[in-house]
Amino acid sequence: AAAQLGGTVDGVFSEYYSFHEESVLKAPSHLTFEEAATLPTAGLTAFRVLIESGITTGQSVLVQGTGAVSFFALQIANEMGVKVFATTGNESNEMFLKALGAHEVINYKKIPQWQNEVNRLTHSEGVDLIIDVVGGESIGQSLQAVAMNGEIAVIGFLNSTTSTIDLVSIIRKNVRLSGFTTGSKESLFQFVQWLEKNRIKPVIGHVTSDFISAFKAFEKRDKPGKIVVTL
Repeated sequence: AAAQLGGTVDGVFSEYYSFHEESVLKAPSHLTFEEAATLPTAGLTAFRVLIESGITTGQSVLVQGTGAVSFFALQIANEMGVKVFATTGNESNEMFLKALGAHEVINYKKIPQWQNEVNRLTHSEGVDLIIDVVGGESIGQSLQAVAMNGEIAVIGFLNSTTSTIDLVSIIRKNVRLSGFTTGSKESLFQFVQWLEKNRIKPVIGHVTSDFISAFKAFEKRDKPGKIVVTL
């Protein structure tokens, strides 16, 4: 975090950039440059959450929306044999999520209390891992939808950076509430090795050589997937 590109260190929105040789890794052999560019942030975050949570075949995970982290988590978890629940507010994305590997898709605009639908679908057992990208009041809903001894991985705050949660439920369910950023070079190396064996490809929604059109595509968000700028 102390040397995170785009944070404390300038990002890579440039034609040329100089990296220290210890700061780069060989990209997975089956990915294009555009596809490989999606790995260090969104892909690595999703991979790290799933690996460090200890989620295993036969368990369940819930991902929220159609952002890049959620897409990666869905694909990786599905490859691991984990049952994936997904939420979306866009009806047109429901079939897309299922085609990508989601076992159950819940439209949170049709069912605002989506945690109740999760509990209905799981016979009140809940899901083992929830990757919460919304934050705010969503954390309370995630707490109601997570299983006993489960984990809520907090990686975003689209709703709000603050949340009021029920501590009794956390203790009663023995829930772990964990925060995640991206990951280390070692974690990325582990992810690249995993990808060489499990050759999934990221979802890319828009590729452009013009950064203005990239920002406009990001604002519209009318097509799911990562936005990649080529220079």
